[in-house]
Amino acid sequence: MVDVDSEGLPFDVTLVLANQTAGGDELVQRLEQLNEEGPHRFIVVVPQDSGDGRAVAAARERLGKLLQSLRDDGIVAAGMIGDPDPYTAARNALDYFHLSEIVISTLPSNRSAWIEKGLVEKLERDSGKRVVHIESSAEPAEAGA
Repeated sequence: MVDVDSEGLPFDVTLVLANQTAGGDELVQRLEQLNEEGPHRFIVVVPQDSGDGRAVAAARERLGKLLQSLRDDGIVAAGMIGDPDPYTAARNALDYFHLSEIVISTLPSNRSAWIEKGLVEKLERDSGKRVVHIESSAEPAEAGA
C-alpha cells in the first residue's frame, strides 16, 4: 500500500486545461517537452462551450484528437469533458486527481476570454500548484470558422 500524500507518485501528473486550442501545435509540443523531462501522466480536461449537444460533441472531438496525438507520441494521457466554466472544470479535476501541476492552453491573450477573466492567476493562487500558461492557436479546422 502506498500513501500518495506522504510518499508521492513515481511520476508527475499534469492537468491540461484546453478548449479551442486543444489541437494546437504549441500545446502538443509543450506536453512532449514535459514528457521528455521525466515520467509523466496527463489528465486532459476540455470544458464544453455550453450544455447543448453540439458543444459537447465538439469538445469530445477536440479531446479525442489531442489524446490520439499524444498516444501516437507514446505519451500516457486520459481525458474528459469538463464543466463549461473552465475554473470549475479545473477545480473538479483538482478534487479528484493527485496533480503535480497545471498546464492551461488559451488563445492569444488579445482573443482569450480565459485570460480576460484571470483564469491563470486564479488557479495558480487557489490551487497552490505550478501553473504553466501556453498561448496557442486554435486547431486548424477551427481557425477559419
